[in-house]
Parts: sequence; structure tokens; C-alpha cells
Amino acid sequence: SFNPDSPQLTAKGNQFDTTELDVPGDSGFDLVLHNEDPIQHNVSIYADESHTQRLFAGDFANQGTHVYHVQSLAPGTYYFECDIHPTMNGIVVAANG
Repeated sequence: SFNPDSPQLTAKGNQFDTTELDVPGDSGFDLVLHNEDPIQHNVSIYADESHTQRLFAGDFANQGTHVYHVQSLAPGTYYFECDIHPTMNGIVVAANG
């Protein structure tokens, strides 16, 4: 089970349903992945699109609903993607307060 207020992503047809995840800044949060595909996906969060600094590495998830526990991110804008399918990506916006 998960908090319905948690940020959520749905993977379907090798696409995420959003390109922007809004998350709280300065506090850990749960990120819910609904994988509707018969193949694995994951979510990793990087400092930016260059991928030089991975801030969170999500485990590969089979079909179903998975809850990732993400550590606190400072307020700002980050980048997320599926490491298996890099075209599945977007930005993470960590809010102030």
C-alpha cells in the first residue's frame, strides 16, 4: 500500500504518463511506480541530464505497483529516467518547504 498523496508515475507502452514529477524538498518521500508493461522499468533520479551524478537508483520493477523510498532532495530541479529505456524521462521539481 502507499499514500495516495505520494508522487506517482505510470509506465505504459514504454512511456511514462508525465514528464514532470512534483516532490517535496528537504524531506524523504515515497515515489510510486505503476508498471503496466510486461517488461521491467525503473526510475532513477539524476542531478541533471548529463547523468554525471545519480542521486537515486530505483530497482528494476516487474509489472505491478512498486514503492521507492527516495531520500531527501534539496529544493531544485532534477532529471529522472528509466535506465533501461532512456527515452522515458522527465524532470523532478523539489518544492521549497
